[in-house]
Amino acid sequence: MSAQGDHSSPRPTLTEVARVAGVSVGLASMCLTGAPGPADRTRAHVREVAQSLGYRPDKAASMLARNRTRRIGVVFSLRQALHAQVVEDLYRVALAQGYELLLSAVTQDHPPRAATEHLLDSRCQAVILVSSRPQIDDIDVAIGQVPVVLLGSGTDHREVSSIRVNGYSGVGQAVCYLRSAGHTRIVFVDAPEALGTADRVIGYQSAMAGMGLADQARVVIGGETFQSGVQAASMLSCEPRLPTAVIAHNDECAAGLIFGFKIRGVQVPDEVSVIGFDDSGFAWQSGLVMTTLHQDVAQIATLAVAEATRRIDSALDQAPPVRTLVTPTLRIRDSSAPCVDRLLTPLENPSAQGRL
Repeated sequence: MSAQGDHSSPRPTLTEVARVAGVSVGLASMCLTGAPGPADRTRAHVREVAQSLGYRPDKAASMLARNRTRRIGVVFSLRQALHAQVVEDLYRVALAQGYELLLSAVTQDHPPRAATEHLLDSRCQAVILVSSRPQIDDIDVAIGQVPVVLLGSGTDHREVSSIRVNGYSGVGQAVCYLRSAGHTRIVFVDAPEALGTADRVIGYQSAMAGMGLADQARVVIGGETFQSGVQAASMLSCEPRLPTAVIAHNDECAAGLIFGFKIRGVQVPDEVSVIGFDDSGFAWQSGLVMTTLHQDVAQIATLAVAEATRRIDSALDQAPPVRTLVTPTLRIRDSSAPCVDRLLTPLENPSAQGRL
């Protein structure tokens, strides 16, 4: 036999199959090993590519990998206070269900798409994206390949599940409480960059109209950050007439409002009541224990893991995604109080005396 006959073509690798199929290595492995998660059409495509290349998996390695695969990936932001609470509860719930939780953080140099690809390469069977401003283009690498659960905002994508807080109801509760405490000049500070802000703005406007205060409704541009709250407080403090209450998009912005009012000599809650949203760590770090809309993070985490595992277990049946709204509850604390304008008579109210 000639020397040439001793050589055969290199054995195709899983990496080559993944490259030709246009999927991640982790997803290709899941498709070929029969692990739950990938969509039927993706599984069929990868297997067709593998067959055409003559790929033969290492049976021992495949069995070992399959036994190890009970893993859910989580994409989250390092700078969002609420995300840390969510991740902690996701860990607790996932472990109770026998799943490992793998984290992939979003940073300036590690965008959502890269974070998601890392999870797929790590053989995650589902991906939970924790975000208030997701872009479907950033996670489309996973859509149709493994179940995707969006946590923190809604979506109309037919292959993505979502679990989010009912911002409309939450802000409506805050307006009703403030009106019952005598407030009429109630301002909402929104966060245009966050997808969830639309429901909150509509809830605010609807509640103000329902209280007969439509003509006094006012939305001020703010943001999700502490600094955005400081800037909003600076602007409001310079106006001839302060609002009697401000509802912020989230606790971080509300904490900035409280600080911004303080450095300008405006007392919270004596002169202005401030209400946050989330009941995150910022609600306890602003110098006042903040009145806020409480999100039940434990419930949200439980729902997210339940939806991810439901879709993993029913992957062969192509179970449709579920969209869930969770209603927040108002927690009344130290940053809000009855309106001074209601408590004082015209002769007792210093600002009223100046107008007499």
